[in-house]
Amino acid sequence: MQLSRSKTTVVSYLVLALFGTVASWLSWFNQDFRLEYAVPAIFATLMLFWIRNNPSYYAQPFYRNAWRFNTVLLWLTAVPGLLLMLPKLVGGF
Repeated sequence: MQLSRSKTTVVSYLVLALFGTVASWLSWFNQDFRLEYAVPAIFATLMLFWIRNNPSYYAQPFYRNAWRFNTVLLWLTAVPGLLLMLPKLVGGF
């Protein structure tokens, strides 16, 4: 299967990751965090993983910055889940 490697496709996946991150944070602020809201960010990371694995693309500033932005969004998606688990982890000790 050949992946589309156009910049438009990369931007589309970045927007998908952004929506997943925002949905994850909004669900946490509404005190109804659900892991399903993080799925778009995880899916976008999987679809953009070829950037990191291909040195010719990763050497280009657009693709390298897209991968970095996506990685930041993925970490930001994990933060609400960690904040939700923190009281349970601290209370267990």
